[in-house]
Amino acid sequence: MVSISCLKKNFKIGLVLGITSIVVSLLYFRKVYVSPVMNRRIWRKNDLEIDKDPTSSNSYQIDSDLVSRPVVFRGTMPNELQNRTRLLHRTYLNSTTSQEHCPERIEMDDIVRDNIPEELYRVASEVFDHMPTKFLDGFRSPCWKVKSKLTCLPSFMLTGVGKCGTTDVWDKIVAHPDIVVTGKEPRWWSRFRVGRDRGLYNPFPLSWYANQYNKLGKAISEARDSNKAKKLIAGDGSPSNYWDNVVWKTTLTAACQNLTTPRYVVADVIRTVLPKIKILAVFRNPTSRLYSDYNFDNRSCTPEFFHDSVTESTRTFDSCLATSTRKECVFKFFSEIYEADMARKPRPKGKLGMNPIMRLFKGSYSVFVTDWLRAFPRDQVFFIKMEDWHSECKTMLPNIYQFLDLEPIPKQKTDEICNKKQKNKTPGTKAKGSMLPETKQLLDKFYEPIRKDLAQILDDDRFLWNN
Repeated sequence: MVSISCLKKNFKIGLVLGITSIVVSLLYFRKVYVSPVMNRRIWRKNDLEIDKDPTSSNSYQIDSDLVSRPVVFRGTMPNELQNRTRLLHRTYLNSTTSQEHCPERIEMDDIVRDNIPEELYRVASEVFDHMPTKFLDGFRSPCWKVKSKLTCLPSFMLTGVGKCGTTDVWDKIVAHPDIVVTGKEPRWWSRFRVGRDRGLYNPFPLSWYANQYNKLGKAISEARDSNKAKKLIAGDGSPSNYWDNVVWKTTLTAACQNLTTPRYVVADVIRTVLPKIKILAVFRNPTSRLYSDYNFDNRSCTPEFFHDSVTESTRTFDSCLATSTRKECVFKFFSEIYEADMARKPRPKGKLGMNPIMRLFKGSYSVFVTDWLRAFPRDQVFFIKMEDWHSECKTMLPNIYQFLDLEPIPKQKTDEICNKKQKNKTPGTKAKGSMLPETKQLLDKFYEPIRKDLAQILDDDRFLWNN
């Protein structure tokens, strides 16, 4: 028989091993998952504090109907960004009642870049001030040297709207051997550049965005074949670049002139500093996209709840359309979302615990396409219909590579890429059932003018989604 002392000894050893295993697992979890989030929150907390002293020279007062306490920026945030962000928000929030904060004209002769309209410069002065005006010759990627380090930016952007299949398209495009795989969605141009992230406004500088492509610069620098190095490129797969202009009214000119729509958007900024970048835009039938979007972010969504939310949202939007253009309504709701963020108030929510208006107007494809095609030549933008992508990937993928000026790959490799499992497919939709017929009819009617406008702009009847 095994002695009691031996059992106790084995129990102690097992207990120690078990505790050690748990501690190691917790430390790993903290390092990989918790620390990055906490560090980011600490950075924001230090940079954006509520000052109890309204007389502080570092504070500014927001309208009392929005928030009663002044906001103070502290910590690692550069002074010039503090000042600019403070002035932008103060001017916007006071623009409806006072024009005293409207700025003097900028002396454009002092600006590094030539031929930039003053209003465009105000949209993204930090980009125009710090982005190189010329990149290194001989590379497909826009690169420059920072001391001895090669710094590069993406050569193409994959845009669109959530649940249009951008993740699947991205996954298959970056399988090309000349594409250096980086994170899909840095979301810098439309969000982190202006600091917008879950209601907090701390701008991330250009250096942060460039750091997302360190892998590209390293791959080019370490490539043994110089010809191979010159061909390497990377992409930015942030769908929000295409549609998200929530902070458009923080530009001083827009605030002071009380514009109803912006003269310049994210597309104009990108085209000015990266004039050769290629744009890929993925669209899906807006009716089915909206249903998938709801199901993806709210797993408890039922067809009945979805119908109630759609009815409420379309009614709200239609009431705006009675007195304004569709573009004016879209940007009006952008402004309301921004105001809720700045006031530290919850965003307007529907019955499904989300902002149904934003999800609805994200399907206003023609509004956003018009801005992008105003900024970019038509031959620099490649439009993808998601439904065709799933059925014709083996034909479309080579066309996309040709559009990106990449060398063709063997047909066998193309087939292998396209046969991969679809990425980021919304789970559980079949179990919940299709949307109600009356909901589909309501949404088809709502989106009909948008589909017609898009098909006319692109001169392509596929985007009518009649079938």
